[in-house]
Amino acid sequence: MERPRVRGGEDWIERVRAANDIVEVVSQTVALRRVGRNWWTLPLPSGEDPSFSVNAERQFYHCFSCKAGGDVFRFIQESRS
Repeated sequence: MERPRVRGGEDWIERVRAANDIVEVVSQTVALRRVGRNWWTLPLPSGEDPSFSVNAERQFYHCFSCKAGGDVFRFIQESRS
């Protein structure tokens, strides 16, 4: 089956990524608080030390407990499964 053509090529991915700040997207799912340059929350699903970090400058997240991480697209994929 042939993939449908998308107007603007792969550029639309970058436009969607730029239009959706990862801090805003993640904060709709989990409570974040700013600590230094990053935003942190308690580990998912539970834990004592903050181990889930969101970097607003580089637009990525990382969970130190489960080793998950990525951009806004990956977060949405992971949080919906």
